[in-house]
Amino acid sequence: MIPMFQVLKTLNYFRSFIVIIALIFTLFAISLGLTLGLIFTYKIIRDINKLKDFMVEVEKSNLNLNVILERNDEIGELATGFTKMALRIKEIIKQRYFTCY
Repeated sequence: MIPMFQVLKTLNYFRSFIVIIALIFTLFAISLGLTLGLIFTYKIIRDINKLKDFMVEVEKSNLNLNVILERNDEIGELATGFTKMALRIKEIIKQRYFTCY
């Protein structure tokens, strides 16, 4: 028969091993989540900054720009809509200018 202290010692060893493995997986999951979160955040902020820079140029009356953001989400729709709006403003200005002179 196996002594009880030997069984308890083995069980204690396995319990410690399982806790260490669980901690390693938890730290890995947290690190992966933070890394992916930072990457996605950077990409979103980068595209928003491009759109902001485009808006600043339009404020300076530069309507010859085209925002190209290869996105299929709301930010992409916003960039496409803003580009269309700038082109439409340019067309309206040309129409008004040519009809006045």
